[in-house]
Amino acid sequence: YGQQNCVFAVAGNYTGPRNDSDEDVVSALIANSSFGGCFRLLGRVENSEIPGLYAASHHVVMPSLLEATSLSAMEAMASGKAVLSTNVGGLPFLVRDGENGILVPPADSHALAEGMKHLLANPDLCARQGAAGRRRVEEDLDWSKIARQTLDIYRRAGADFPQRP
Repeated sequence: YGQQNCVFAVAGNYTGPRNDSDEDVVSALIANSSFGGCFRLLGRVENSEIPGLYAASHHVVMPSLLEATSLSAMEAMASGKAVLSTNVGGLPFLVRDGENGILVPPADSHALAEGMKHLLANPDLCARQGAAGRRRVEEDLDWSKIARQTLDIYRRAGADFPQRP
């Protein structure tokens, strides 16, 4: 993959504390880069369009600085995509470094760029990690399985308390 073959699709709106110039700063950085024409700032994407974005993706990047359990990472994994993410919050629970994706330190743009280049240069690795992510979702993160496990936890916790008459 050369940079002429890459398109960086950035989905979502900036939702953190910001000022009016943040979008201008990002747009200027992209415009002044040597591959500015490869970026597509998509903004908010409708849920119905998300599966198509995952299907068209080589891999998915989650450069989060703060993240709980990421539905986006689980969706990417369910779509069979390797996930490159920062090592924050609940992401390390989902993304197992070297198994179904790559974890990098937060706010380390160099490590993030190296991870992207590594996945782009190794399509077989990317495919293996994507398949491993899909298996992880099917085996461990299925909602019906999680619901049964949660119910079991409540039942065991309730058994420790006397029943009300």
